[in-house]
Amino acid sequence: LAAFVDQRIQELVASVGQVGDARLLVMASLLISDELSETFSNLNSVDDNGAVDAAAEAEQVLAQTTEALAQRIELIAEKLEPA
Repeated sequence: LAAFVDQRIQELVASVGQVGDARLLVMASLLISDELSETFSNLNSVDDNGAVDAAAEAEQVLAQTTEALAQRIELIAEKLEPA
């Protein structure tokens, strides 16, 4: 888990630069929490009859979540860049 968090922080540093350890940890925590929340929501949307193939759904959810996180990181980077 620590390696996963460290990877997220390194991705943020590459996107927005070194903005301080506390800010990076908060940003990484929010991104990971948001990703987890979206994943839970998407997995809960599968109906009880198993109408959606779980593996295909999980793969789709992961792809969508990754894209959403990339967009959010880009927005954060744009906001933090000096004008």
